[in-house]
Amino acid sequence: MVERLSPAHFQALVKQPIATSRMVNGLDFGLSHNQPERSTGHDLYPNQAETHFNHLVGHHDVAVYGHIHQQLPGTSDQGQLIINPGAIGQPYSPYAKFMADQRAHYAILTVTDAGQLSVDFRKVSYDISQEIARAKQQELPYFDLYRHLRQTGFTSTHDKALLSRGNAAQGYPQEVQAYFHH
Repeated sequence: MVERLSPAHFQALVKQPIATSRMVNGLDFGLSHNQPERSTGHDLYPNQAETHFNHLVGHHDVAVYGHIHQQLPGTSDQGQLIINPGAIGQPYSPYAKFMADQRAHYAILTVTDAGQLSVDFRKVSYDISQEIARAKQQELPYFDLYRHLRQTGFTSTHDKALLSRGNAAQGYPQEVQAYFHH
């Protein structure tokens, strides 16, 4: 799969910002995967301190982030809006009944010309077996783990031992080394 990514495309991806902002009809939106300066960590899970969410929203009117894959509306201690739209392909909830809902999760944000914001959280069913078949046809890396994820909702992305075994079995370390040293 790495061979499909040209060096120019790779460089273009590397240059993308970790966070950005957009002004829409007078509302300032901060957009990031997690915190504006980093893409990992657990400080934006729902049970974390409000100071983490205040940092996320900063000076923006609205902060939109995705890292935890869980649909959440929230506010800062100043009343700015904080939104996690969920995830289309890997929705998450720590609550078992909601984790069982593996429909695609997303949110639609509507801003009127006057700067009035509406947020509509949505969930839509899709054919997971068709998604799995397409992933196999496309030779998706880590296909077995992806199939397990789509069928159960449970991820293996933090199981380092399992990922190391899969990497070795597929020759991924050698493929990455060859790509960056050609």
